[in-house]
Parts: sequence; C-alpha cells; structure tokens
Amino acid sequence: MADAPDFSVAGKGVLISGGAGGIGMAFARAFAGSGATPVIADVKPPPAEIGFRFERLDVRDDAAVRDLAGRIERLDVLI
Repeated sequence: MADAPDFSVAGKGVLISGGAGGIGMAFARAFAGSGATPVIADVKPPPAEIGFRFERLDVRDDAAVRDLAGRIERLDVLI
C-alpha cells in the first residue's frame, strides 16, 4: 500500500479572495489554525482585527491583481 499523501498546510501561503466575511473568513481561520499563513483579499475590510494580513483588492482590476501577485511572498493555495 502506498504512503498517504501529506495534506498538511503548515508553513503554506494561502490567498483567499473575498475572504473578509462569512465562508472566506472561516477558511482563513481554519488555515491559520492549521499553521498556514492566510492573506485575505477583498474589496471591503473585515469587520474587526483578524490577526492576519488583509489586502484591499477588486479582482475586476487586472493591474491590482498583478500588483498583489508581486507582493505575495509565498502562494501555495488560492481560494
């Protein structure tokens, strides 16, 4: 039997588009709780201090997306 793949996200960089509320915020908290480094990108800021990085981003703006891509140190997971 083959070894099971490693699905650990510890140390991974995660970018969550639309992550300032609801499901996106739940993803960010889950990834952070598993040792990943989440970055939330959204057009509106989260309602309160979240404990990880927030980037204002409108994904309809190609230049802004390219700019953010150039500032992300590590990207292993994109949601």
